Amino acid sequence: MRNELLKELRLEDLSGSSLELAEAIGMEGFIRLVDNYEGTSNLYVPKASELIRPVRDELIRREYNGKNVIALARKYSLTDRSIREIVKDKAAQLREEERKERLTPPPGQISFWE
Repeated sequence: MRNELLKELRLEDLSGSSLELAEAIGMEGFIRLVDNYEGTSNLYVPKASELIRPVRDELIRREYNGKNVIALARKYSLTDRSIREIVKDKAAQLREEERKERLTPPPGQISFWE
């Protein structure tokens, strides 16, 4: 019976924060929220910055080229130190690739160690 009555609920039946929430997420979402969390004030809503951090960090790693820490810090409104922490694994990988390139002799030449 309760679910049937909830299905009949309309925006016009709501007021205050219930109305604001239903307008923001739609009636279907609002009804599911009420059905699952009714009466509790312990619903955690994460900050947007927490949700987007992994996406932002991956974009930073993709854009990092070993020489653009300051540009990335400005672009993403972070400190140089934060950028370096985010890209530390990729930075190590780039350094290793650069080291291997320096040690690899040009085509047609042999290595001192060979």
